[in-house]
Amino acid sequence: MRANFCGLFIILAAVLTACAASPPPRIVSLNDLAEAGPLQPGQALVVELHRGDRVPLDFTVEGPLVRTASSAPIELEVVRPFFLRIDDRGLATSLDGRSFGANREPGAFRVGVSATKETGLRATFAIRTPVPREP
Repeated sequence: MRANFCGLFIILAAVLTACAASPPPRIVSLNDLAEAGPLQPGQALVVELHRGDRVPLDFTVEGPLVRTASSAPIELEVVRPFFLRIDDRGLATSLDGRSFGANREPGAFRVGVSATKETGLRATFAIRTPVPREP
């Protein structure tokens, strides 16, 4: 009986230690992101984005054959409120701030090259973001 109690105590201590090792995520709006300060080790950051928010996107191509001619950012406009979670597993999105990574459809991308008399040689790079599940 005493051995079972000790084993249970060790398991309970390990679970509590694991829970204590992960601080709760810091939730911050896009507008307040610059004042958020540093995160604790292992702490996730959740950014709340609102309709109309604008996020500059730097797109760069580098290589021995081609490169982007300018570094002007492309502006992304938020068309629907959502949350972006950034942690050691990567990026995940959510409509309700709780169910991250639950997507109804995966994202996709397309890369291609075309040539016409009107446009000449033209490269295309298109991204479709994942479609999230409704909460």
